[in-house]
Amino acid sequence: MGNTKHLYDAPMITEAMKLKNHSSGCAKKTTSVYGHLIWSTRTQFIAILRNLQSTPILLVVLSIVLPMTILFVMDPNSFSLTWKGRTFYLFFLWLLLLELILDWEKFKVKTFLSSRRISVLVIFLILPTAYVVAVNYLEGRSILLATGEFLRIPIPEGVSFTNWFQNSWVLSIEYLIFTLLFSVTIWISYKLEGLKALSSSIILLGAIGSVYMIDTLYPYGYFTPLQTFVPFTASLAAVVLGLLGYQTESISYYGMPTLRVLDSSGQVLTPYYSIGWPCAGVQSLLIYTFVMLLFLKKANIPNFHKLVYFSIGAVITYGINILRIVTIYLVYIWNLNRGTGAATSAMSTFHEFYGGLFAMTWIVLYPLLIIGTRILWTRIHSHMTS
Repeated sequence: MGNTKHLYDAPMITEAMKLKNHSSGCAKKTTSVYGHLIWSTRTQFIAILRNLQSTPILLVVLSIVLPMTILFVMDPNSFSLTWKGRTFYLFFLWLLLLELILDWEKFKVKTFLSSRRISVLVIFLILPTAYVVAVNYLEGRSILLATGEFLRIPIPEGVSFTNWFQNSWVLSIEYLIFTLLFSVTIWISYKLEGLKALSSSIILLGAIGSVYMIDTLYPYGYFTPLQTFVPFTASLAAVVLGLLGYQTESISYYGMPTLRVLDSSGQVLTPYYSIGWPCAGVQSLLIYTFVMLLFLKKANIPNFHKLVYFSIGAVITYGINILRIVTIYLVYIWNLNRGTGAATSAMSTFHEFYGGLFAMTWIVLYPLLIIGTRILWTRIHSHMTS
């Protein structure tokens, strides 16, 4: 019995030893795999740090594109609004791309940053996305709203507290936060040279945020320095409407010129609508200025010609904005046959979505027009002298 038991135990012990050896081999193999993964991750992380140290511009751009992408996914309609919307983020990115292309030689040169500087840079690279997440998905928006209420920011008559603060206060801060964080990341990475190279896009973003904030703090055109030339703009719009066969009546509402349109017989066609400084072309002239400064800075054109081009373009940009104001009234009139509600809706849609594209289209095409006319003039002059 004892020998039989021993004979049966022998293969079992042998099998157990095999299992033990197999398990040991698997453990070693698993440990090896994990070790390889850890080593590979460490190698990739070091490579990322080296890339961040040598060419940080790619991550700097990504740090501002990522939060804007999140905002687009969250609220795509806000990127269609040319007033108190995020359309200007698209113009900012377009202008930033132009500046990077024109000054790429400055950014492709490797810049070695210290470990301390890299650590600070990483924090500021994360902050724009962290801000968007905090405001839109956590309690950040409530904190901003409470801050605005504590500061007693004025709310226009007939506008709800929530809508005004969300569409004006929160949005204005968002623009300014992006401007500040993007500027800091550029300064950490490339110091003053980087800020100079990307100055147009940075100033554009900050200027739009400042315009929105001024309008939030001083609604109804209370900010008189920018409101001073609005009566002249309203008068020119009335002149153009007169040339089209309409009459206009003007009153003052909270210090703003307020027009309504009548037909040739004196029948009222539109309600009174106020014209504040934001509607008088301030945004268009700001964008025009930054785009043209960038273009003329790099263009091989005599300084006097640059001044002439800039002045002519500024006058046309201002004139296009007058036509935009006129068109707002015409859109209302053209939709009256569908009822006053439909006319008001069409007018509002044009004002908030499409009106701003008048000047934007011109601003984009004007530099191309300058380039084309100079090429044509050079060929004509060469032909005449040959």
